[in-house]
Amino acid sequence: AWKQVPGSYDVAEGAASAHRSADVALKVARRQLADTQIRSPIAGTVAKRFAEAGETVGPGSPIVNVVDLDVVKVNLTLPESEIGGVAAGQRARVSVDRYPDFEGTVVHVGSKAEGNSHRYPVEVEAANREGSPLKAGMFARTEIVTGTRDRIPLIPTAALIGGDGP
Repeated sequence: AWKQVPGSYDVAEGAASAHRSADVALKVARRQLADTQIRSPIAGTVAKRFAEAGETVGPGSPIVNVVDLDVVKVNLTLPESEIGGVAAGQRARVSVDRYPDFEGTVVHVGSKAEGNSHRYPVEVEAANREGSPLKAGMFARTEIVTGTRDRIPLIPTAALIGGDGP
């Protein structure tokens, strides 16, 4: 019969301990391997690279700038005299010189003026078209629909006496 002497080494316990240590080391190695892959939280296109492959970067350092052009945000400011007629959910039309008439929606209206300008920030989102003609950084013209009227009679200018017809 085997008798365990205090301070002696049990082979089975040693093997189990070594197995647990190896299992922990494997988990750490897998995590370190996963940390070597950089994934964006959004689908999009790389607009700018701040680091190259193989370069060491610290935590929190920018690596790339990824833009999603499926929905484009347009930031604009409105004067105090016009901000009262604008609210989230209103329809808007966004145009750039080459690509007019994108349908948009007001998604945010600022509640505080920027600095001493008495101009309030407004954010409009517009769905981009196939091929993404709207690009980040473009200058856009935005029209916000603040009201509509139904059943208004229209008379052609040419039908008016003394009107500026064609």
